[in-house]
Amino acid sequence: MDGRLSVQLRSPGAIGTLFAECTASGGLRGIVRLREDAGAPPQDLRALGEGALLAITIENPALGDAEPMRYQGLVSLQASRLDAAFEGYFQQSEQLPTRLLLACDGTRAAGLLLQKLPGAEGDEDGFRRASALFDTLGREELLALPPAEVVHRLFHEETPQLLGEKPLAFACSCSRERVEAMLVSLGSEEADAAVAAGDGEARVTCEFCGQDYRFDAAQMATLFAQAAAAHPSPAALQ
Repeated sequence: MDGRLSVQLRSPGAIGTLFAECTASGGLRGIVRLREDAGAPPQDLRALGEGALLAITIENPALGDAEPMRYQGLVSLQASRLDAAFEGYFQQSEQLPTRLLLACDGTRAAGLLLQKLPGAEGDEDGFRRASALFDTLGREELLALPPAEVVHRLFHEETPQLLGEKPLAFACSCSRERVEAMLVSLGSEEADAAVAAGDGEARVTCEFCGQDYRFDAAQMATLFAQAAAAHPSPAALQ
């Protein structure tokens, strides 16, 4: 797909929000919001509370002047680990047999997903056999080895095909233009109040990359004047 995929965990517990996004070009960004009054994040995600949810959102680009097309699936969080939670999502929302192993050590992250594709009925025993091989992989091995070597070690008897690679890198989609559009959507009264509250300067900080965007009273007035000129109000009600 030529869009973006995001995953989000929301809960009433210590981890209020856990969000990650990947674009079709391989751009990654993510954020975590912790509740300071809830203590340290638990090792078992089930301790986040009954209201915890896992959401997966797929957004495809807009066609013409239409809004972007979004699909979102939600599933309650009933697993101790994130990879097991995703397995539950695919089983409940997509009805696709899926195995997923995730690993990280603070500086690296890796994952392996095994999934039975719709219509793949030629080898009825294939997914069970591949799943048994999947169970032999440990998280330390997943982190230590290159992806191609992991696949070869596990599934070389199944003659796997490597279809390609895509480099991944941090990328934020924030921009001054997007911040300006957000301010215009708030209205001049609220935007002017932000300038006054900031001692003559409204400040917006991107939570993903930390980029600061600042607007003084003159810049704010120019922004709303340009918006009014681009979209003038009708002279009278029709």
